[in-house]
Amino acid sequence: MRITRRKVIGIAISTVSLFAATSALAVSAAGTANAATYDYQWPDTSGCQNTAVTVKTTSTPTALLELRYSTACRTVWGRLTVYPNALIKDPQAWVVRNSDGANTGGTVKVTTPTPPDGSITVFSRMLNDANVTSYAAADWTTVEGHHTAHTGSY
Repeated sequence: MRITRRKVIGIAISTVSLFAATSALAVSAAGTANAATYDYQWPDTSGCQNTAVTVKTTSTPTALLELRYSTACRTVWGRLTVYPNALIKDPQAWVVRNSDGANTGGTVKVTTPTPPDGSITVFSRMLNDANVTSYAAADWTTVEGHHTAHTGSY
């Protein structure tokens, strides 16, 4: 079988076009794909907390709940601060992604060192928030009883 020069050039152009289209697609989705690699990781060990901003909050007489967002990682996590002398047991915080219901459960890390005022701050694992919305939720127990809260979505 004889391959003509025109067929070889046509195949080469098609291959280059396919490569360029695939590369453009990979570049356009990079932020989303990278954010997904952070699902269920800790913001403090991943470095995502270095670009964190608080995007939503809700407060009660005994605590402050924040939805934190990393501008570089495009992830969210919950941070709960229970005020001094209010906590009796196990503060929990998590985030929920609205699009699929994924959540980080109630596993938290305690921020160290403990602030001088005696408050306790815990934070959840992260979820990808690229092109979706999520909210933070929490529960904790004080002398007044059991409390729950959630932020608005971002």
